[in-house]
Amino acid sequence: PISFEIRQPLCACICRDVHSGCASSFASAQEIPAEEDPRMMVHVTSSAIGNAPPPDALVNLLNRAAKRSNLNEETVQDFFQLSSDPADKIRGTRNWCEITSSIGDPNRKDSSVTFELRFEVVKDGIVNANPKITTYTVKAPPLRPKQSLSCKQEVDEGQIIPELTGQEA
Repeated sequence: PISFEIRQPLCACICRDVHSGCASSFASAQEIPAEEDPRMMVHVTSSAIGNAPPPDALVNLLNRAAKRSNLNEETVQDFFQLSSDPADKIRGTRNWCEITSSIGDPNRKDSSVTFELRFEVVKDGIVNANPKITTYTVKAPPLRPKQSLSCKQEVDEGQIIPELTGQEA
């Protein structure tokens, strides 16, 4: 068999130019810690700070639709709440996202990625000249450790089938 090492990355999707902001995750339907979940994927939607927000009616409609949903039997999508209000999952205010990573930082043991969604605070439909900014932080779990992977070639089928050996490097 052929042997090689892989690192199981956690994926983060970033969407832009939608004039609103939110964060969600895709995960296993079973309760598995995020660091161990092979389906865990963080999804962040942000916009350019200069974009005008969508109409309130559209944001309200999107918030009603932003609930836990089954993508298939094994995977669910769930939106993160942006405040104590359960209906506050998608914000229709000017926003931007700052991304930081501990990957390659010798002072950090993990390899996580942090997304800071920053929203302008709007009161009564009016944006101040110096608007107040609220920040919502989403941390993608660290990469999983390296594992050895060996492949066996199936002569009958002509396919290579990966098989995890479960050894950490």
